[in-house]
Amino acid sequence: MENNKSVYKNIVVYFLLLLLIFSCGIIEEDEYHNIPEDEKFKFEEGSILSYTNNDNDTIIFLISHKINYTHRESSGGTDAGGPFIDYEVEEVYLCPIGIDTCDVYYTDVTFHSSIPSGCDLCFIISHGKIYWKDQWFTMYDDSVQHMNNMLIKGKNYSDVYKLVLKTVLQDTLIKDIYYNYNYGILKYVTENGKLFELLPHEE
Repeated sequence: MENNKSVYKNIVVYFLLLLLIFSCGIIEEDEYHNIPEDEKFKFEEGSILSYTNNDNDTIIFLISHKINYTHRESSGGTDAGGPFIDYEVEEVYLCPIGIDTCDVYYTDVTFHSSIPSGCDLCFIISHGKIYWKDQWFTMYDDSVQHMNNMLIKGKNYSDVYKLVLKTVLQDTLIKDIYYNYNYGILKYVTENGKLFELLPHEE
């Protein structure tokens, strides 16, 4: 009889432990994850960014759109019901001047965007991500190299990420991109080895 009580007690304890473990991962209220202020993009819509190389070739880019919105996900992995997790999203559209600006529109249901066809130097820059050639590249991938500091055109940048596109896309105009949260693309290297670097801006 004592053995049965002991077994029953062990089962109850085991059940309570399982209940405690699984309940710890349950979100009871909606959560909001915003972009840290010190990691937000510094340039505004309409800003002009200039990139130059050692041959004094200059390519001028326009930030055609800067959009902030909220992306919502259900904590249960489906949008069927809450609680929900809301993520702040910041997206910047960067195209060379002379190319049609990106066509962007946003609704409460979904977000749509398009980049001019045939433009090899149009990007969408988001927090920790770059969209190029119909593909998102994330800075959190294991293949991405992180550098604490980098000096470019006399300005020092911290937390720089090097994305090697050649390992992902075989036929590409751009080989490498160097990215920073606040300034986006700091420099890029073309397939023929030309290095274009961002000219510093007054802040």
